[in-house]
Amino acid sequence: MKIKGREYKIVKELYRTKWSKDQRLSEEVPKDRLEDRRKFFVVTCEKNHYFVKEYVDRDYGSGSLLFPDNIVYEANETKRLRGRIEIDGGEIDVPRVIAMEDNKIVFEYLEGYKKLGEGTFNQQGWDTIQTLVRAWVSEKSVRNYDLCNNNTLYLSDGRDISLRMVDFEYSEDRDPKKELCVG
Repeated sequence: MKIKGREYKIVKELYRTKWSKDQRLSEEVPKDRLEDRRKFFVVTCEKNHYFVKEYVDRDYGSGSLLFPDNIVYEANETKRLRGRIEIDGGEIDVPRVIAMEDNKIVFEYLEGYKKLGEGTFNQQGWDTIQTLVRAWVSEKSVRNYDLCNNNTLYLSDGRDISLRMVDFEYSEDRDPKKELCVG
């Protein structure tokens, strides 16, 4: 796969399941739940891993933002939100955008991170997560974003929590400030 003149070797091709609640990325094609608007890849280039999101449905989009503007929006919004916020007990950020061309975005690969819904946290952990997300939404002026567990990745060493927010496709019907009641 060639993007912006660089050759990326595909390590894994991932397929996404339909429906928000139990969406997963899988190496196996889901029999009756394949979400075929996008494909995902883990790739290598010069010994580094990257994550590629490819929009395969050129008719896909939300509200007033259709292909290819939806791809440009996602890349630009991810870049705009980049910058770590730290509090006692954790930090929050977004993955770095490496490149974008036509219908593909190359992101930094988040080694070891899992979906928030896959974790078990004590009350202090959940309080830290909530504080981080509220600070991030407020300080970064996050807009049009789906604040679901599928879009929040975490890494924890047992003491501190590192969050990475992902998937900045335009969501005309989502307002995280309203959802969290932050100004």
